[in-house]
Amino acid sequence: MTTQAAQRFAVLVQTLTSRREIFRFIKYALVGSSGLIIGMGLLWVLVEYLGMVYIAASLLSGEIGITLNFLGYEVWTFRDVKRSASFPQISVRWLKYNLVRATGIGISLGILTLLVEVFNVHYFIANIIGTGVAIVLNYAFSIGWIWRITHSRQ
Repeated sequence: MTTQAAQRFAVLVQTLTSRREIFRFIKYALVGSSGLIIGMGLLWVLVEYLGMVYIAASLLSGEIGITLNFLGYEVWTFRDVKRSASFPQISVRWLKYNLVRATGIGISLGILTLLVEVFNVHYFIANIIGTGVAIVLNYAFSIGWIWRITHSRQ
């Protein structure tokens, strides 16, 4: 690990353990939980009532959840972060958030497919497990790249 990487990691650990960031993570989890509930409900409707294949339904419900979560994070979770409120800058953050979450969905989808197809886990439970694995990566990129949390320990 380079000195610069070690310094970045130390700042990240310091930032994540500050009182402000612990509270922010709680807000992040609340917004994310609401998106998860909406997404899981939509997944259930798409599979059970509309007969959609679970993989396609997971992708669609995931993207709807992504957009709803972004709006919650933008308005509430990260509202104290200095950032541009211009439409182009919000759009850039939304695109970054989509890229991060698309990666998370890929991870989640891989876990979903593996658990359902190989281990016969119910798609609902498998989706929860896959989503949980992706949450840590999504939060790290949210604070480090999308909303760029840079303040020091408080």
